Amino acid sequence: MEEYIKAFQSGDTQLQGEIGEEMAEMLAKEINNTTVLNIKLNNSGNGFDVIQFENGLESTKKIRIFESKPMNDNSVVLPKTVTKGIQMGDDWIDATIQEMRSSQDNNVANIGNILFQNQTQIERYVFTVDKDLKQIIIVKLENFK
Repeated sequence: MEEYIKAFQSGDTQLQGEIGEEMAEMLAKEINNTTVLNIKLNNSGNGFDVIQFENGLESTKKIRIFESKPMNDNSVVLPKTVTKGIQMGDDWIDATIQEMRSSQDNNVANIGNILFQNQTQIERYVFTVDKDLKQIIIVKLENFK
């Protein structure tokens, strides 16, 4: 938590993002009987920050996608991307899954297929840190465009 706050205070948004993703991944791993992955599709870091498969990949019961975002002035912004719509929105999730399915990396493509076949089990969450109160905040999102 302290490293996250130091990154924020120094204005190092890239480091803050990396630490936020690591914290979200560590938290997701605390839930028993899950497989937790960080899937990036290219060198720019596009993809899902953290995906948690309850009961493993092959017989998953629930899929949680976590997006780590900084909190600024008591709010979190999910930006609109150029090609896929609002981050964590239905269109963005669908497009990201399709990108995964067409990946040259067989592991990424297989995970994309699992996500595609189990779309009704996907839950969306935003992970952030309240730097003043030094608290982790996780918000469950409903489906949206």
